[in-house]
Amino acid sequence: MLGLGIYMMGFTSSGAPWFPAMCIFLYTAFCTVGFLIVPWVMIGEVYPSRVRGLVGGLTTCSAHFFVFLVVKTYPLLNHLLCNGGVYLLYGCISLLGTIFFYTCLPETKGRSLQEIEDFFSGRSTSLGKSTRGARTPKTLKAPKGQALP
Repeated sequence: MLGLGIYMMGFTSSGAPWFPAMCIFLYTAFCTVGFLIVPWVMIGEVYPSRVRGLVGGLTTCSAHFFVFLVVKTYPLLNHLLCNGGVYLLYGCISLLGTIFFYTCLPETKGRSLQEIEDFFSGRSTSLGKSTRGARTPKTLKAPKGQALP
């Protein structure tokens, strides 16, 4: 979107008619494998299982509402900011959102849903290195027919 905004504002002397189509294609491709899937990933990984259904529905509803808002405000923003200004605004918002997600959401790769749920519910303080394969503490086992001390 930033590239398309710069092109449409006339800041480039390039007369490449294919550049706007390439910018829109790249934006669509990168968003569908990254930025736009965050709400749906959050439903499965971040929300505790006891509220996942309700909060997942609210997340989906709000995601579609924001898409609706973008579509409905485009004509007004296009009138106020001109053609290139709207795309520069969208590009800046996307860049800020990407930075926010990168800095604020922890990496959950290789973690079980229980580990992720424990972290976000406050039962665990970090999603640090996985304890899989690590030495587990020794548990006490009573011989058959006897009680533990």
